[in-house]
Order: sequence, then C-alpha cells, then structure tokens
Amino acid sequence: MSSNKCKKCGLTNFAYDDACRRCDTLLLPKPKPKAKTPRRFSFGSLLIIAFAAGFAFYLYQSMQKSADDVYADELKRIEEQKKDKTAGLSRSEYEKQRTGTYFEAVKSSNSLSAHNEHIAETQKAMEAATNAQQGKQ
Repeated sequence: MSSNKCKKCGLTNFAYDDACRRCDTLLLPKPKPKAKTPRRFSFGSLLIIAFAAGFAFYLYQSMQKSADDVYADELKRIEEQKKDKTAGLSRSEYEKQRTGTYFEAVKSSNSLSAHNEHIAETQKAMEAATNAQQGKQ
C-alpha cells in the first residue's frame, strides 16, 4: 500500500489522507516521475528509411533490367521467326521438309554409298555360291 510522509513531522500517513494525522499539515501527493517522451525522429530511423529506399530502388532497377532482357529476347525471337522458312507450316509439312533435307544429306554421304556397294558385292557373292551349290546337286 502506498503512503505519504509528512515533511514537517516525518509521520507516515496513508496515501488517501489529505492532512497529516499528527500535525495537520497539508500533504501534497508524491510527484509522479515524468516518463521520457519518446523522440519523434532519430538517426536510426533515418538509416532504416534510407536502407528501405535503397532496397526498393535496387528491386525496381533489377526488375526493369529483367523486363528489358525479356523484351529484347522476344524481339530477337520474332526476328528469327521471320527468317525461318518453316514458320507457319503444319506439323506434317514441317516433317516432310525436315525429312527431305536429311534424306538428301544421307543419300549423298560417301560412307553410305561405300556401304551399299559392299552389300551389293556380298549379295552377288552369296548368289554365286547359292548357284554353285544348286549346280552340284
């Protein structure tokens, strides 16, 4: 329980007493300690705001650069698509065109023609051997 001490006689009185019980001196309530008023603005808050603004600017710049890169890539893709002869073809037309290109490349291959000659010689030799066996029978 709180109490008030008389400044004149030193008696401790109850907190709700207005006057001292011994000497009838008026008791003043104890002054409450003043709470420190918080600062409205400090250097630390300035640093936090500056950091947040810098971070927001960094994010904005990186997103802008990413968007510019995507836009440049899209323009590049469109230019390549304009040069591409297969753009706009159906899948079957594209496959025919692709197959024709590879077929000509394989057909004109030196190793393939050498392989085909070897197979033809082998078949002739096998036919000759088969004919020789049939002639002996």
